[in-house]
Amino acid sequence: TGDEALAHFCRSGLAAHRVELAPEDCPYLDADGRPAKFVVRTNEMATLDVKEGCDRYGGDAYFGADWRPVAIVRKETPEQCEWWSTLVDKVYRPGDGYKWEYAKFAFRSTVFTLVTFVDHLFGLHMQTSELVMLATREQLSTDHPIRRFLIPFTFGAITINDWARTALCAYGGTTHRAFSFTDGGFARAWALAPALAFTRSNARWTEENPSPRGQESKGRAQPFSGVFRLKKAPTNEIADGETAASVAEKVFARTVGDSASERRSDDGDGDSDWIDAFLA
Repeated sequence: TGDEALAHFCRSGLAAHRVELAPEDCPYLDADGRPAKFVVRTNEMATLDVKEGCDRYGGDAYFGADWRPVAIVRKETPEQCEWWSTLVDKVYRPGDGYKWEYAKFAFRSTVFTLVTFVDHLFGLHMQTSELVMLATREQLSTDHPIRRFLIPFTFGAITINDWARTALCAYGGTTHRAFSFTDGGFARAWALAPALAFTRSNARWTEENPSPRGQESKGRAQPFSGVFRLKKAPTNEIADGETAASVAEKVFARTVGDSASERRSDDGDGDSDWIDAFLA
């Protein structure tokens, strides 16, 4: 629960994919008076209603360039105001005693809920896994090399996603009971899931729009491109108007070689038998 553990949690742990560059004019300063360098945002969760006796989700954690925690900013109801009042920022800093410890606990709990509910259940199961599986089955023939390549990654997706739909996504399911959402908060969380899901679409760049590292998008800091750098596709290998499928075939061929036909006819050591069994 220490500050070093919090930094590791955000830099290399569960929240690593949500690290962003803080705005250059960030008002939260480190011990040397420099603006915070990194931030992990979860305050979008603060508006979701929670059960009686539970505190609000949320908290934006700011870190200096050396990854020492600078502040955690939570959206909270002003003192002596009703719970439905407009939320205001409340800043917690290292040295605030038990209040700082509580802010770290609330932030970690929010990250766990956000990543589990939105990034994993919604983003991976209900979106990425489902769409890749459907596109593979509907658009690629059973002999298509990309379909054969994707089999280990999509096998069982229909079963596990159907189980997740009934056991995790429904009212009264594990997710509904395990987290602090009220019935209304749970419904609103699902409605907001596409907006809460972390995407890096605003971090992609072209030759006309160079790498955004160190720049800011309108109204929001750019994701920290130093963690996951996006690489440009080799433009000399992609023709204008070329379809995504043909580009993927080139990547597949460059990655695993042009021996798909040999593997399909292989009956010597049985390397392809498991693939053929799944495609049967």
